[in-house]
Amino acid sequence: YTDIPSAAGQTLQSTLKDFCLQRVRRNNTNNRVHKIGITKDLSVASTVPIVYHDQQLALPKGQINRMVVFGDSLSDTGRLQKKLGLVGFLSSPYWLGRFSDGPNWTDYIAGRLSLPILNFAKGGAVAAKVNDARVKNIKSYIQLGGQLIVSGSIDEQVDKYISRLDRASLIGKKTVKNPNETLYVVWIGGNDNISKMGLKDLLKQFIEKEDQQGGWRWTANRTVSIIKDQVNKLLESGAKNFLIMGLPDLGKTPSVLHNGEQFSGNSDSSIASIVRISETYSKASQRHNELLKQFVEALRRSNQGIHVAYLDVDEKFTDMVDDVSNNGSRIYGTTLKFAEEVDGKQRVDGKNVLDLQIGTPCYTGGYTGKKNFDRSLCENRIYFDYVHPTQIVHCWVAYFAHQALEQSGIRTRDPLEAQQQRKAYCLTRERDCRQTLPDDNFLISTCPIQ
Repeated sequence: YTDIPSAAGQTLQSTLKDFCLQRVRRNNTNNRVHKIGITKDLSVASTVPIVYHDQQLALPKGQINRMVVFGDSLSDTGRLQKKLGLVGFLSSPYWLGRFSDGPNWTDYIAGRLSLPILNFAKGGAVAAKVNDARVKNIKSYIQLGGQLIVSGSIDEQVDKYISRLDRASLIGKKTVKNPNETLYVVWIGGNDNISKMGLKDLLKQFIEKEDQQGGWRWTANRTVSIIKDQVNKLLESGAKNFLIMGLPDLGKTPSVLHNGEQFSGNSDSSIASIVRISETYSKASQRHNELLKQFVEALRRSNQGIHVAYLDVDEKFTDMVDDVSNNGSRIYGTTLKFAEEVDGKQRVDGKNVLDLQIGTPCYTGGYTGKKNFDRSLCENRIYFDYVHPTQIVHCWVAYFAHQALEQSGIRTRDPLEAQQQRKAYCLTRERDCRQTLPDDNFLISTCPIQ
């Protein structure tokens, strides 16, 4: 067993042991457990421990029994927080190293499907390394270079995983054990675009250059090309099941829509600049997703005995926003607050500014958190901070991911529940987790996500 430190620095080994045994007895009442463990160096903070069964334990064949995740802050369960080791980083209202006010989608899908997860995702991670962009300004180069050093890139995550295959293999070959029972998740690319916000020279290049190095189309092409390389690398190691996730519409995130950055040499108003930036980021997201879909379709046609699920995150996020605007949140139960500062500005360049769905996040502080923050402000909201969604959105992302797996013929432990049942589940979990102090120990908190 791995000792898990609490907020006070005490170990909770016995709590972890009891929790693991309780879960194993629930899921495998008639079988004997050989060993239970939790990965230590990856800071896997999941409700589902990694369980190693002996040969007498009969698991369903051809069913997904484990997940390996590669990605960024949308999937990070504490790796960046642990790597930095900074006091106060991702403190309340951030929840236990997640970039949200509660569990993220990997926690939810792990708990719902009783899947152990090996999670390599790290906040700030990118697909393309900093030297892949044309960075002229020394300040921008240092900032992007620092991000790469701290957070890394997807090729580093995949290479680290493959190196583990070699150490774990009894015959010394870097091949996946039980490939039909392992799901590989790839969700990355947002930081390759969003990282340009706040860096005027890069943002200008991103918007105006398009197909040239650093432009939005070039960035999308480069990002997806690297994702394809990493998926192919996993295929060569024997991977059979994939969940590949697209980007949400970055043009509708608070980070973009609250940025009034003006370009040198033009006379755009702040609102006009927002519209221009937003439209460019929307086109970049669309291009990224189109290329990913083409890649997924090519994989499906390859007849390599593999299953590939694709989750159109943009479509799902759009459905959630439309549900707020058109249905009174009847389907998903989320809300979206509009930015008050644009409420009187009706039309810019023939566009209704409010049609851009300018959402105000419930938390507007930094990554060091804020004491005594009123967490009820995040109740049922879509955006937690300027980039990341709330826990209720993560709850739905897990549902959408499960849905995509079923539609692609990838078998999981439990069937997908009805949408109204999921709504009740997500609202209840959101309420319970919101009432749980973020410093409570994860395993014994009142934030169950099974």
